[in-house]
Formats: sequence, C-alpha cells, structure tokens
Amino acid sequence: MNSEKIPKTLIEAAHIKRGVIERLALAYYKSTVEELIREKLEKARKSIIRIEDLDFSESPVYTAHAAEDGGSSTIDMEAFTIYAVQAWSGSWIPIGNSYKVLREERIADIGIVYPSGRDEERVRIYRETLEAWITQKTIEELSKGYLLWDGSISTLLAGRRPWTETEWRARKAQQKAEQKLGMNLEQILDWISTLQAKHPLAILEELAGLSLDADDTMWVAFIEWLGKLVAVRRLLNLSFKNKIVPVFVTKTTRSKSLVGGTFPDIYYLRRAEPYKPFITRPIVRRGAVEAGDGVSKEFFPQPLGDYFQQGLTVVSFYLRLREGAQILRIEAVYPVDRLPPVDADTGREEALRIVEWFLSLPTAKGYPIVLNIAHRQSHLSRRDLLHAVTILGFSLDRTGRSMLGE
Repeated sequence: MNSEKIPKTLIEAAHIKRGVIERLALAYYKSTVEELIREKLEKARKSIIRIEDLDFSESPVYTAHAAEDGGSSTIDMEAFTIYAVQAWSGSWIPIGNSYKVLREERIADIGIVYPSGRDEERVRIYRETLEAWITQKTIEELSKGYLLWDGSISTLLAGRRPWTETEWRARKAQQKAEQKLGMNLEQILDWISTLQAKHPLAILEELAGLSLDADDTMWVAFIEWLGKLVAVRRLLNLSFKNKIVPVFVTKTTRSKSLVGGTFPDIYYLRRAEPYKPFITRPIVRRGAVEAGDGVSKEFFPQPLGDYFQQGLTVVSFYLRLREGAQILRIEAVYPVDRLPPVDADTGREEALRIVEWFLSLPTAKGYPIVLNIAHRQSHLSRRDLLHAVTILGFSLDRTGRSMLGE
C-alpha cells in the first residue's frame, strides 16, 4: 500500500481494501466453514425420515387435545411499572372427521411490579404462571390426549431469569427469601401452592403487603419464579394423571442438540431437505432442560430439581408437516416411570404417534391452527391496556405524570 492509497477514513479504507478482503473471506469460507457445513449437513441428512416413507394409517388419527397461550405488556410510569397479563386455553375433542371445542378458559391480571427492577423478565414470569394455571382448567375433563404449548420447555423453566446465570446468585436469593419471609424453602413452596389455589398470582398481593425496596428485587423475583415452577409442576402432574402428553412446539429455535454444528440444527435441516415433509430421529433425554443449556438439577432448588431434571423424560425431534412449510421443534414430556430416558425404541414410537396425530390437525403454513387460535385469543391489545390503566385512575398524558387523579 503506497502513500497515495493510505486511507484517511473508514469509508476510504473499505473502498481500497474491498478486493483483498473479498479474496480472504472466500478462501476462509472454502477452507474452513464450507468443510464444517458439509460434515454437519451429512449428519442432518442421515437423521431425516420422510413422512411419505412412514407406515401411517390412511385415515387421520383424531385425538382429544388442548392448547394455550398468553399475552403481556407494560407501561413505564415515572416511579414504577404497570404490568398487564392474560392467558387463554382451550380444549377440543374428536367429532366425526373433525374436532369441536370442549371448553375454553381465560384469565387476566393487572398491577404494579413491586419492588421495581428486572420488570420485563418478571412480567414474563407472571404471564407464564397464568398460562400454566388456566390450562389446568381446560384439561380437567380430558382423558388421554395431548396438550400443545407454544415454546420450549427449557425456556419456560430456565430461560429469561431475572438474575445472572450462576447458581450462586439463585442460592443467595433463596437465602434472602427464607430470611425475609421467616420460612424455609419447603414452607415457602407450600405457602405458594396454597395461595395459588385461590389465584395464580396471589403471591404478588402478599408480597405487596411487605415494606420492600430495591435491595429486595432479586429475592422477590426468585419467589415469583418459584410460583411459576409450582404452577408448571401442578400442570404436568395433572396431565400425567389424565394420560395427557404435554407437547412443546417451537417455531424459531437455535437448538444444536441434533447436529451439534456451529449453526442451529434448523440451518442444516433446511438445506438437507428444503421441501418435503419429514421427521428427524427422536432424541430421548432425562430432564426438562437440555444439558447444553448449562443447567444441572442443582440449578433448581430441591425438591424441584429432582422433579424437573430427574423425574421427567423428554422426547425431542424436528418436524415439517406440509410441503415447503416451516420446520418445528417438538418436545414431548413424560414422567420417568412412564418412559425411561434410555428407552430409545419407545421414544421413537411416541414420536411417530405424535406425528400421526399432528397430521389430523388443521394447519396454516404447516403450523397447528389451534395454536394460532390460542395466540389470537390471548393477544393483549394496547387499547385494552390503556383503557385498564385509566380505570385504575392513572393519567396517561405523560407517563412521567404517574400520580393518581391528575
């Protein structure tokens, strides 16, 4: 590079060095990235089974099922955040060559995030608690079937936590909670369970009766998270009692559990089979949360750790239901005594049974319409949120004017 071509700005440097960098990038891609992709692409191809090659019955297998979803939103005032959450769940039963609605339930709540801090993550916890709680209502009358949940069970239980990833931080929050509430963990879980018999978010009102400040945010968030885990555990137990299989459906997933490549599994599967409907070889694992997420059973306080990471078996696989449709990730959850985590043959049978049932469901672009219905029913509009806030007596001309009666 001679002195006449020495760039004086970043834009000039980009123009001058474009050709050199293009050659370097292409060489790197061909020597490194392309080879890695080729290897993982072959692994993805070997895991794919086309649905047309499976020996399914010619008639659709209609089975009772339920679906749920939730919505949430917030408004930031000057001194606090107002939250709004709602959830909807419905159940369907077979009737002839179709389905009819058996039952539908909804629930909503509004309040102040107290004490303030990590508001967004905590409001998600409120919403997911409502979802787990209200879904129990719609599966009470079902006997043998499926429950569709939009999202991953790993994310539901261990994702979006209001604290750092370290177990030490969670343990510290637990110790603070036990000290502040004057109860050990077992007593706290019993307390939460008793309150949830009345309302899924009853613990928020109980905590609001305490004198709290910013230093209390983490242990309060920990209690709120425990509330969600208790609600999910109760939902799973009821599902197992009624012989209902919870099936978690993820549209956009970055999991690498199947191929183990640099990129998510979906990247390789789309290239390995860009059009035809297929299922991948099922993976059977012990524990609700994948090992790759760095969560051990000690992450959950006991006895929740034993329940979620030792007492559950998850059968996971990828599925494309219609030609050219999106690829879904499926996680079906069973109690360990129903499906041992080492039983690969039974895991395959369960996966094929789920796929055969999926083929009976109406879909939109390869996605079950019942989940679209749940999403629409649980949607929380901004208009409703603003109306509810004015009913509470807050002025909305400026969010900073967070005084009652202004």
